Amino acid sequence: MKRFYKTVTIAESPPPEDSGFHILLDNKPVKTPYRRLLCAHNMALAQAIADEWEAQTESINPATMPITQWVTTIQDRIQPNRAALQKEILAFLNTDLVCYRTPAEGDTEIMGKAQITHWEPPLQWFEKQCGCTFARTTDLQALIQPETAHNYLKTAVSALNDAEFAVLLVVTQGTGSIILGFAFLKGAFDADTIFNAAFVEEKVKFDLYNEEFYGSAPDQERREKNLRHDLEGATQFLALL
Repeated sequence: MKRFYKTVTIAESPPPEDSGFHILLDNKPVKTPYRRLLCAHNMALAQAIADEWEAQTESINPATMPITQWVTTIQDRIQPNRAALQKEILAFLNTDLVCYRTPAEGDTEIMGKAQITHWEPPLQWFEKQCGCTFARTTDLQALIQPETAHNYLKTAVSALNDAEFAVLLVVTQGTGSIILGFAFLKGAFDADTIFNAAFVEEKVKFDLYNEEFYGSAPDQERREKNLRHDLEGATQFLALL
């Protein structure tokens, strides 16, 4: 889409609405894909969105507008479906990536040790938060984690505002781990640590099979690029909340 506007300004909702700050393009409010008025709940967030629209040149490139994307996701996807989405990500706990390991011995020693290195710190951090010990397995048997952990996580997730929940949802889905998602949201581990934990198996295989020479599979490259983009955007977004 070509840039169709000249000016970008910010307007605060007047009483009695008082819902926040709106971005205006040539004095017309920006709307989300679902035709809702795009609304930022503080001036720093609104300014970041305005800066993204102002930075567009001849064509509008949504990939260069992460804060705009986060806010539209919240309004169009999170707010109308919060209960269902919350139920969806809470179900990750019993199948969480970081609890399913490869034996750290024999032919799988390198993989198993790499998993321990990258997965144990966030898992042990989470265990301290909920006050219980998680089950770990090296076979295909499905785990059922302690009820204490489920109750703690349900309460903690319910207490999140929609913006925080959006970050948790995106990172959990991108990593396959609500433990990694929660650790990132709470600032216990940075984006690089979470990214490396999410792709520890792929990194070991990359080194073992000399993929630097042959190249990674296109699907893997896409998933890595998407998660890196989401983590970087989420870091910036959380700082503005």
